[in-house]
Amino acid sequence: MASNNVAQFATELKMPADLLLTQLRSAGVEKSSTSDPLSKDDKDKLLEHLRRTHGASGETEKKKITLTRKETTEIKQADATGKVLRAEVGLPGVMAPQNPHLNGGVANLPGSGGFEGMAINPAGDKLYTLLEKSVTGDAAGTLRINEFSIDSESYTGASFRYKLDAAGVAIGDMTALNDHEFIIIERNNATATGGGTPFKKLFRIDINRVDAQGYVSKTELVDLMNIADPNDLNGDGKTSFTFPFVTIESVLVLDENTLLIANDNNYPGTGGRDLGSDNTEFLKIQLANPVPEPSTYAMLLGGLGLMGAWLRRRKSV
Repeated sequence: MASNNVAQFATELKMPADLLLTQLRSAGVEKSSTSDPLSKDDKDKLLEHLRRTHGASGETEKKKITLTRKETTEIKQADATGKVLRAEVGLPGVMAPQNPHLNGGVANLPGSGGFEGMAINPAGDKLYTLLEKSVTGDAAGTLRINEFSIDSESYTGASFRYKLDAAGVAIGDMTALNDHEFIIIERNNATATGGGTPFKKLFRIDINRVDAQGYVSKTELVDLMNIADPNDLNGDGKTSFTFPFVTIESVLVLDENTLLIANDNNYPGTGGRDLGSDNTEFLKIQLANPVPEPSTYAMLLGGLGLMGAWLRRRKSV
């Protein structure tokens, strides 16, 4: 539901209404009460004010923080130029063979099995990391999801288990819908030309719902090997469309009814659709059933709030 007044917008942003009212006044948006109506222009004016205040536009772009995702079990913090701002934060109790802190110990995660999925919640204060491979001792096909606090720059201790489908071997991406629901790309290594039956699906999970075995709730959202194409948009004479790539690695929520899916062409990898080098394809899908749309303002304001907090910490040391 669209937020039509200050109080509703504050609820959407998960912040006190009085604080939002103060920020609006600082941005030159004159509102006297939390029940006052709020237009899109008002919201845009607030967003631009926060961008200017926290150095997210023009000459101060270099102050922006980016949290980078890597195929490791570590989180690194960098600015917009790529300069690392602090030492990496390792996932407690998990080490791959390449971990520089292994010190002769035994790795419990296979190589290239680190963070293939990472999502930020709409409030902008939590990251959720998803390993690509199973940790030694976990049941086969079990992947760990861990919660990371951006404010404290540490893991919260909250951990969840994701169960791969019997036909799946890996995940490709993880995108937040809200504070507890996410979309995950799951796949196997089969393609249209390499033999086997390609398995490429999107699942919707809920970390607030866990079964008796400790796994998060998981519901199929889209079968990427069987997408309705009644108008034959790609001109292949068929009324269904397939996405048979190995490295399907991006899913974005455009709105509650529309997703954007993209594959990494894995150059010079071949065999997705034909024996030539794969193309990078962008697939726009209309959903039969809508999903919660992450608030654009919440994501942007949450990120700008993070920048403001970081800048205040920098000035105090």
